Amino acid sequence: MLVHTISQCVGMGKIGRYFHRIKSGVFKANCKHKKVRFFTLTSATVVAPGVISNHTSVLMKRIRRKHEKKGLKFDYSRVETNEGNGVVHVLYVGDYITQAWLSYNWNDIHGSPIVDIRNVHDQKGLAQYLVTQYLSTQKCSFTRIAYSQRWLFPGAVNEWRNIWNATKQRYFYNEFTDKWYKNHIEVPFKLILKKALDRWNEVLRSYALRQATLPISYG
Repeated sequence: MLVHTISQCVGMGKIGRYFHRIKSGVFKANCKHKKVRFFTLTSATVVAPGVISNHTSVLMKRIRRKHEKKGLKFDYSRVETNEGNGVVHVLYVGDYITQAWLSYNWNDIHGSPIVDIRNVHDQKGLAQYLVTQYLSTQKCSFTRIAYSQRWLFPGAVNEWRNIWNATKQRYFYNEFTDKWYKNHIEVPFKLILKKALDRWNEVLRSYALRQATLPISYG
């Protein structure tokens, strides 16, 4: 299912990148046996470009401080869309946040108390759920994607690109047939993608185990 969904997202720009980022972060969290939580922030009125992004950053800092006081870690991935007057979907690994606390602070920062917190029962299907439910409709378009450094790890994007490019170089792509080959034998694209993802997951698992043994440190 993962390879199939990413295959569908390839060439879809931000949707494909966001799916890969959230799926990777969820996988890394699962390697550390950490629960991924999900909430949505909305804007009650139309705001100038960049305002909801800046206000979301302020909220993320408040949540981080709230966690640090308890000696806990907080990492997140967020995507802003043009739904309604502006919506921010946030995935995070950290302590439970009550709707009352989140609503009060979002209203204090942004002037809107409208928030939605949901329990995630299917951790493995979370990335696909977000993409199909919220991010791939014709009425929805991205305005910004962001995530904390430890959602993945420093240099993660370049690491994935290196893995993907190195994997593709083992095969020959024929632009006329739009197919991939090795030793003159056709190779399904999904198989090539799976090999890259298997290697990528090994890297994620390694970082997950490494981070699980490090003390809390925020730059």
